[in-house]
Amino acid sequence: MINFYKDKQNNRKILPRFFYRNFIDHIKENNLSKDKAIELFEDLVLSSKGSDYLKFTWNLPKIFNKYFNKEEIVKLESILKKKRDKRLGKAKKHIYPHVSDEFSLDGKFLESVFDTSKLPEILKKDIFFTMGSCFARNFSNFLNEKGIKSKNLGFAEDLNTPGSNASFLDFVSTENRELLTEELPSLINHYWSSLNQKEIDILIKTKTNEILAVKELIESCTKIIITLGNTIDFYKSIDGNDEIIPKFISLDHSEDIDTRINAAARIKKTGAYMRMSTFSETKSHIKNIHKFVRKLAPKATLIFTVSPVPIDSVLGITDLLNLNAIEIDCISKSTIRTALYEVMNSAEIIKDDNLFYLPSYEIVKWVAPVIGLPIFGNEDAASRHVSNDILNSVCEFIYNDISDDSIISKQKYRL
Repeated sequence: MINFYKDKQNNRKILPRFFYRNFIDHIKENNLSKDKAIELFEDLVLSSKGSDYLKFTWNLPKIFNKYFNKEEIVKLESILKKKRDKRLGKAKKHIYPHVSDEFSLDGKFLESVFDTSKLPEILKKDIFFTMGSCFARNFSNFLNEKGIKSKNLGFAEDLNTPGSNASFLDFVSTENRELLTEELPSLINHYWSSLNQKEIDILIKTKTNEILAVKELIESCTKIIITLGNTIDFYKSIDGNDEIIPKFISLDHSEDIDTRINAAARIKKTGAYMRMSTFSETKSHIKNIHKFVRKLAPKATLIFTVSPVPIDSVLGITDLLNLNAIEIDCISKSTIRTALYEVMNSAEIIKDDNLFYLPSYEIVKWVAPVIGLPIFGNEDAASRHVSNDILNSVCEFIYNDISDDSIISKQKYRL
């Protein structure tokens, strides 16, 4: 095996990013007392200068817990806080954290790399509605554990697309009763023609009740979290234009592979086909989500997130490039994150002061891997289930428990 970093390791004594490792080696080799070590640490930290040190976040690595007790750790962290407080704002936002040893899921590290002046205010009296994949459900469960009311509408990851969410919210927010009494039954009859009439009637009633229940939830809540999952949708060419097929109507919530294959085959018989939504289509779908939510809850806080949970399968997709599921998931997530950024910063939507973004995707995909924790499946061996430590870190990032009876977090966050 080639050691690509041999030269770097040989030069570690002069490379600033080895600062913490060199310090630990020094106090071990010289058998320094803890008081002397802390004194030396303060001198080294406060005197450090140069462009390389601008790339530090100045957060204490976990390895220090092996050599210092809790009281000593507090002293070391207070020294680093002095250094953090002197960091320029631009260094926080525009310089990628350079020292892997500093990476952590602790709030202090996340606050040093994300702009925590823009997290939405959360009150104990808030009522949340969360919508999306299991990631949204987990956040809803977290809030309920903290004593904050939260209801969740969960979709299988295959259904959790901007296009599908927008189609669903179109029905939820409509003031046109014919959309529910005529178009909804017509679509169900079209895409579920293999069912008998009794089964179709039950499905129509179930979907109608779900739509009306979600309408009531959104209208009564104070905060809404919508987690966007992937861009794999069904489309049908109508008069030369591709129109999206509402997946909440045409698919059920099962993640069983055989069920999914049968469902895709059933939908394709109607002339539809599965593909990734384009960037412009994804932007349009996200704009529609915003529009439909604002029709129902014009003053509620709306928080978008991107789900880090991978797509379950792409069986049946129209794939001219012969990509595999992992590659398609990467393209899909990248499309969503970029489209969401452009939508939130568009001229008509940036004026919405109650619109926020929670960087859950960035924490899972960019911070957690550096730490070395199992990102997925640590508890249940499922490659698509974010591990507990990471889930809790993301949830805690927006929630900050304090003793006040009403206010939990006075931070606001937006990207």
